[in-house]
Amino acid sequence: MLFKKPLLLTLVFASVAAPAAAVAQGTPSVSGFYLGGGLNWGQTEVSDDDCDYFYAYVDCDTDSGDSAFGFAVNAGYRFNRFFAVEAGYVDYGELEYDDDLVYIADLFDVYNTDIELDLTATHVSAVGIFPATNNFEVYIKGGAVFYDATSEQVLVESFTGIRTSRTVEEDTTELFLGLGAGYSFGRYSHVRLEINGYGLDEDLLAAENDRNSSITNIVLEYHLRFG
Repeated sequence: MLFKKPLLLTLVFASVAAPAAAVAQGTPSVSGFYLGGGLNWGQTEVSDDDCDYFYAYVDCDTDSGDSAFGFAVNAGYRFNRFFAVEAGYVDYGELEYDDDLVYIADLFDVYNTDIELDLTATHVSAVGIFPATNNFEVYIKGGAVFYDATSEQVLVESFTGIRTSRTVEEDTTELFLGLGAGYSFGRYSHVRLEINGYGLDEDLLAAENDRNSSITNIVLEYHLRFG
């Protein structure tokens, strides 16, 4: 269930920035290298296997973890007004997730879970850009994310209170998707708001076998363009 809540923020950003773009000064650079960085807000989610964003939103059972702030940096090359390639790195800060009455198959019991997740990721993606004016644009991106995660889990048996601790580590590759909007101030400065996300291994959040784990992020970035 990626993007369903934070999507509204991008729409608000678009509605505010688009009118302002008409009176902005300077022609933005439309090709060349760029460097960027900013603030990342992330939140983990566990949802049912049969959740579908478009058709089953009302019936979808989704549990969200505690959000955390981290940082993001990236670099890319823009070929023209409509296409770019990009690579980035994100440190998510201290993510937390807890749930009750979770059946953990490899332990053959039902637990209340308390999880701290240390997560970093590197992503590469292609970016499709749709200019609305000289200064305002929206974009979509897709590619691969390579994440490294360590999950410190405290598991308490739901009916006996027996406490168990374990560490789950995972580094793997997932599909990476994002969308956003950007606004250019003059030729070289650019600000954008982005929503992105990808799936996580279910064991990192001690999710049941018939549920999916994921993370959704909102990123506010400043870019310096060269070109």
